[in-house]
Amino acid sequence: MSSLPSQIGHFSVLSELGRGGMGIVYRVKNNKTGAICALKMIPPDVLSRADSELRFKREFRAMQRVEHPNVVRVFEAGTHDGCPYFTMELVDGSEIRRFVDGETPIVASGKDGPPNLLSAAQGALLNASARVKTVADLTVQVAFALAEIHGHRIVHRDLKPDNIIVSRGGVAKLMDFGIAKQLSNTSEHSSSGMVVGTFKYLSPEQALGGDIDGRADLYCLGIILYELLNGRHPFYSENSVGYAYHHAKKAPPDMEKLNPGVHQGLKAVCEKLIKKDPRERFSTAEDVVAAIREAVDGASPSVLETSARQRAVGAPPVRNLPFELAKDQLFAPALVGRANESKQILASVEKLLVGKGSVVVVNGPAGIGKTRLLKDVGASAKQKNIDFLVGRAVPQGGPYHPIIEILDTLIGEVKNRPADELKRLLGDDARVLARYVPAIERLDAAVRPRPAALLEPQGERLRFLSAVTSFLGRMSVLTPRVIVIDDLHLADELTVSLTRHLVETLARADVDTPEQRGGPVSLALTIDPGHAQVSALAPLIKRFAQPGWGGTDGVVTLQLQPLPVADVREMLASMIGGSEVAEALAEYLQGESGGIPGAVEERVRAWAESGELRRSAEINRKEAAAI
Repeated sequence: MSSLPSQIGHFSVLSELGRGGMGIVYRVKNNKTGAICALKMIPPDVLSRADSELRFKREFRAMQRVEHPNVVRVFEAGTHDGCPYFTMELVDGSEIRRFVDGETPIVASGKDGPPNLLSAAQGALLNASARVKTVADLTVQVAFALAEIHGHRIVHRDLKPDNIIVSRGGVAKLMDFGIAKQLSNTSEHSSSGMVVGTFKYLSPEQALGGDIDGRADLYCLGIILYELLNGRHPFYSENSVGYAYHHAKKAPPDMEKLNPGVHQGLKAVCEKLIKKDPRERFSTAEDVVAAIREAVDGASPSVLETSARQRAVGAPPVRNLPFELAKDQLFAPALVGRANESKQILASVEKLLVGKGSVVVVNGPAGIGKTRLLKDVGASAKQKNIDFLVGRAVPQGGPYHPIIEILDTLIGEVKNRPADELKRLLGDDARVLARYVPAIERLDAAVRPRPAALLEPQGERLRFLSAVTSFLGRMSVLTPRVIVIDDLHLADELTVSLTRHLVETLARADVDTPEQRGGPVSLALTIDPGHAQVSALAPLIKRFAQPGWGGTDGVVTLQLQPLPVADVREMLASMIGGSEVAEALAEYLQGESGGIPGAVEERVRAWAESGELRRSAEINRKEAAAI
């Protein structure tokens, strides 16, 4: 595997997110705006394949034309060393099946033969009312995305679970338009006899090389729905040709025979979606939305007949709400319900002003607001000349990823200082750090050090720990620093080891001689205690609980709780400019979101995008009268 590039255009490469047949996707930082996004690029070996560049540019053009809350947004395109790339929205989430059931599927998948009758335990899990509601919600969102692209006369042609990413707040995003086809007035089918798409999720007309339109995508949506309802794909084959044959010719197993408790309404929708003859399926994605809502909510199609703007939604339908909101009146939500936690964190990091380090651990599930809390406290600390430096652990981020991100930021801050001063700040540690930190490679030749020779693993680890500690200590003499490691539960073993080392050295509260090893730092760590990978932190968390560990005055540990109705109402009010919010709406929103701030924000924004939530005329009249 090739090494990670440090720079692509004006984007700094932070990590690799994944790679497939059409390219590599990186997590990058826009050096002009500071925004974090995803960057997809064709590597040279793929670029040499026939039509690869054409398909790549087609994907960008197709996605660029679509602006919808359930479709991943694209931003800009460019070329790097002859390889085309484009940037797009970075969705923090998981593919649709993992979002619904987590990392461990209810029904084992893989090469284990055709689907069989489910056990009673499997059926109970698959048919749980909350799970069925989630499946229906996400299927509706994907249908809205398909309705939007079909409205632009685009057929996706590769709809599969891997191309549906669901954010932490439960908003589905359709992505990867690599083989999307633009339909013209004269040609509405794929090249004659050409099979495109992923064979496991392939419409019969695609498998047979026939004419296609938006109903091909609806068939694939039906296969995904079948898989979500039954825990298994309807077909089984040892090879791609076998899957193509099943889609073209073989009827799928009756869902009720596999899963007797399957939701009857969704079963009927699914069976219509996966008809072999496109003429027997739903005609449009909007019809799918109406059918699912009728099946789950009992609403009649006439009630669900709405305008195109109302159909573009990223959340379940909103019914009989006592408050309406205009799309263009949303603001960034205020931080609510965290006043005590903010005071505790600020009091802890303010010890830096008297030469003492500290450690704060913020616990809570995804979306609870751990990152937002530290961001707001960081803004307050900035007024006291205390800098928060954030590095985020990500899956497959590589050794020391969050620390390297922080070091990269620090070196970027000082790179324009006079050469002599910069050399003093970097010190002898720069030769060690140069092996890891991309920003050092971008320094002027006069100050850029030659990387030190690599040592054996244990020696290299100890040398890097020492270099990081020494450099951060020197930088903290200039300005008090808080090192934030976000999502520590996702960190690699080396990052966890380095974090512990920083706690035991720079974050000590009993520093009396800063000139010996620089200034102290404070550490702020965010952890999701419910995450599958958190068990790797057990020894560290256990030590945190011990008084005076590492010479600190004690680790401040905070557990963030869901917001009650009153705080949800305050948060919503801040998003709509301080207007009155009805108690009924706050209760409804708190129930839908579970009081998780991230979910509250996503729901409100999705409702506003859809046009289903608007500022009521009554409130407009009250505000006009007040003026």
